[in-house]
Amino acid sequence: MELTSYFDQKLPPATTCARHSHPCWELVLMTGSEGWVDFNGRRESYGDGFISIHPPGEAHYCYYRSAARHVCLGLRGHELAGLRGGCRRASPALIRLAELLDGEARRQGPYSRLMMNHLASLIALTLLQEETGAAPPVGEASPAQEAKRLMDSRLGGEELSLDELSRKVFLDKEQLRYLFKKEYGIAPMRYLIQKKIDYAKVLLA
Repeated sequence: MELTSYFDQKLPPATTCARHSHPCWELVLMTGSEGWVDFNGRRESYGDGFISIHPPGEAHYCYYRSAARHVCLGLRGHELAGLRGGCRRASPALIRLAELLDGEARRQGPYSRLMMNHLASLIALTLLQEETGAAPPVGEASPAQEAKRLMDSRLGGEELSLDELSRKVFLDKEQLRYLFKKEYGIAPMRYLIQKKIDYAKVLLA
């Protein structure tokens, strides 16, 4: 998949954008407002924390009830054909990936463009997984919380590698490290080692 465009819009209240379309897929993460989107004559409501998905060539326009921020991703790739257009609430995993993408867009480091492409692809793949039921439903534990639960459940059993852990929570290893450390203040494998030491002390006692 290829990220063809990325822009961050700050929108005034009570505004309707002009009807338009794109030659690629467009994913729009919406924060700070509610309103509706017209998908080629089909109108759907949205709220804070929703994502709007537009297939290539589909005419659309939207109304923002109050001041809003829309982060728009243009994506190209045959894998996206499985996406369903429309508005839906973004899962915690999608929101975290969007935060990482926004951070790279602001950083503009030597590898930021590559990282942005990677994160945009992960956002699209996460959407596809959620649509097919391959990812945790919206509202369940965050990826970091689910990783912690998995590690806690394996203390006295088989080994759990970072590779396996990242697969189970649908995140890249580096993203999992970043999110886990952000939430718990410690890297996931260091957390697991510390928990095993504590568990061994309990058994010895």
